[in-house]
Amino acid sequence: MGTTGVAIACVTTVVAVGTCGVVVAVVRLLRRINSSVGIAKPTQAMISEEDPSKNCALFRHLPIPSKNLAWRSLGAVETPIHICQLPLMGSSNDDGDDVVVEILIKREDLISNCYGGNKVRTLQHQLAVCEVRRDAGETSFQQLVSLGSGGSNQVVATVVHARKLGWDNEKGNGAINVCWFDKDEPDLDNTLNMLSVFSFSNIGFTVDWGTKVGLLKTLSGMHKAWTQKEFVPMAMGGNCPVGVIGQAGGILELAEQIQAGTSPDPDRIYIPIGSGCTIS
Repeated sequence: MGTTGVAIACVTTVVAVGTCGVVVAVVRLLRRINSSVGIAKPTQAMISEEDPSKNCALFRHLPIPSKNLAWRSLGAVETPIHICQLPLMGSSNDDGDDVVVEILIKREDLISNCYGGNKVRTLQHQLAVCEVRRDAGETSFQQLVSLGSGGSNQVVATVVHARKLGWDNEKGNGAINVCWFDKDEPDLDNTLNMLSVFSFSNIGFTVDWGTKVGLLKTLSGMHKAWTQKEFVPMAMGGNCPVGVIGQAGGILELAEQIQAGTSPDPDRIYIPIGSGCTIS
């Protein structure tokens, strides 16, 4: 092999090693984010202020964990099941009438009068654990970082509900910092989501996908994010152990509604996938 061939081989090896290093760093960082919130027992204030047996289907079926896992209702209520009937296009029965398909919709958008959506379920345990650790003196939990794309509902829900639990710059109790890592479709809902975040007083720093930092600063930032102890990054879409537990409560709530007869038993269940937290 000539000199040129050796040089090309060396460069290729360096690039391959560098790429593997970046992938490993990203995976390690995501794993740290996934476990950053952790688990904590409820405080006496939570036990006296909340009623899990009434407002949490998970704890109704598994009461023992309610003494070992922090939880805040965040004002959530049981979400109703609405029934829609739609004609199946191009299909008809023997009498020539349209075949009607019955669709059941669990209205997670009605879970809270502050800000709805099933993201509230991911936050009931996450924010409660963060509250416990913040009030126990872990200063990093005063500065949470919510991650999401430009129109992220998770970001908005975190900002709204965390403010009610004391993360508010005006009171000196910390802030919710925001990292929008990628853009979303330029529609009205996404635009309003992003703009609404800036209307809250509990916002700290914000970073978005338009920030140009370059490769070296990106790698440096990843290293700092891995080693820093100044703030706590929250998993995207709430897809972390305690976030998933919150979604388990949602499916148990549906099972209760079916058993009580307030909802028909569906033949199949469809779930939209974003971060994957709901299906985890």
